Amino acid sequence: MKAIARRSVVAVALAGLLSTAVPAADPVVSPPATATPAAAAKAAPGVLVLGAGSRPGLAVDDAGTGYVAWIGPGNPTTLEFCRLSRGASACSSRLSVAVPAGTTSSHRPFVTISPGGILQIVQYRNPLSGTNPAAVYVFTSPDLGSTFTATTIVGTVPFEEGVQGPGQTFSGVPVNGEMAFQNVPLHGGATTDKAVLSTTHQNHASVALTWGGGAPVAVSTHNNAAEWRQYDGSGNLNSIANWTSAADVGVASHPKLAGGPSGLFLLAGNGSTGLNVRRFNGSGFGASVPIGPGQSPSKHLAQDASGRLHAVFQRDDANPLRLIHAVSDDGGLRWRSGTLVTQRIVTDGGIHDLRVAAAPDHLGFAVWHAGLGAGDVRIAALGTDAPRLSFASSPNSLRVTNRGGFTYDFAVTAPGSGAISLKSTKRVRVGGNLRFLSVPAKRYTAALPGEVRVRLDLSDPNLRALKRVGSLLFKVTVTYNGTRYRTTLRLRAP
Repeated sequence: MKAIARRSVVAVALAGLLSTAVPAADPVVSPPATATPAAAAKAAPGVLVLGAGSRPGLAVDDAGTGYVAWIGPGNPTTLEFCRLSRGASACSSRLSVAVPAGTTSSHRPFVTISPGGILQIVQYRNPLSGTNPAAVYVFTSPDLGSTFTATTIVGTVPFEEGVQGPGQTFSGVPVNGEMAFQNVPLHGGATTDKAVLSTTHQNHASVALTWGGGAPVAVSTHNNAAEWRQYDGSGNLNSIANWTSAADVGVASHPKLAGGPSGLFLLAGNGSTGLNVRRFNGSGFGASVPIGPGQSPSKHLAQDASGRLHAVFQRDDANPLRLIHAVSDDGGLRWRSGTLVTQRIVTDGGIHDLRVAAAPDHLGFAVWHAGLGAGDVRIAALGTDAPRLSFASSPNSLRVTNRGGFTYDFAVTAPGSGAISLKSTKRVRVGGNLRFLSVPAKRYTAALPGEVRVRLDLSDPNLRALKRVGSLLFKVTVTYNGTRYRTTLRLRAP
């Protein structure tokens, strides 16, 4: 690439650099991201550790393949990438993407996918040394992340939240600073224009597009108080003159917006320990719908191409932590939720920087920053619905084998793990004593949604006791991703 002449990084000089290819360090290519033994020991069943780092960005294509970019460790930081196919246990492409020489970043990278298989990563980077300026950079891959062949400068605002669009562009907003919206081109050109949304609400922000017209809507906060603005459809998106006046939202801490076929929605904290969702009606946000208790910063909202809403959030700060996946198919009025992952603080750290995305068939991924010390980036697959266990197809009665064995089955809507145990509902004579019969807890792992079959066995004394009474009713307890489910099962003697 053509080297950029040394110059002072001021507004005029930066304008001359925009949309220019920039010199980058040599790429570092990693092997497929099979978890190391240490990482594998830390991660919960069904969770893949992608690598050291933080602040992941996520996209999922129509085939259900996930694309993750994140900030790698070190100073300067690296830009890491993984392509993970549905059902895979390792990245099919795992790269450290070449970045402009001398630059670093603490800003989240965003992944976009355009028609023709063009994948791009959008990230704000700033210099530690050399001549490359602080700017929004786009890293382009012509083959969905197998290689990255071009790096260009397209904008100037340090994005922390963003959305692909309108059209072949990207729209983003910062946090905790000048609250400026900027729309940048992805396939040629650049801009230094920006629309300053607020001089008072400059803490957290989010941006999304209305369905159909694709007009950006932005929400920004001052402490927990939020306001919103919308592009009015006339002229330059990066001119505040073409945006509606700021309007009050009310309490909405750490807002997250998501648009799609079902409309545009706001997920935010209620100022205490609860999370609410509100639908945008064109002139404001409607009534709040509670979706559960959650730690406000640790959440994200997305909408798949079929209109299902997906919310992920940390439910509480107990140990273990619970990563909740909630879904709605009726425009945010009713929600189904369940625990996607449990995570122990002492071995796995906290749950931070959550992202969720799904294909049109509702299957997708959640990614987050976890681990101890600098931490790592982890990913878990979403199931066909919010995580839950069903006994609908489970047997009501089973005859054990001559050796006391039997197989019990149930269904889960998402990958997960847990244990199953049984205890009789009444005491029977075992030897010279009356006691409850039990089957100790047995662990299982469900790698995919669907039927789970677990082989269980009665001990020899319990089998003899069952033979004496002929049949006995048992309470069945199944834990699934930290949640207990109960039913009954009658065991019959062979």
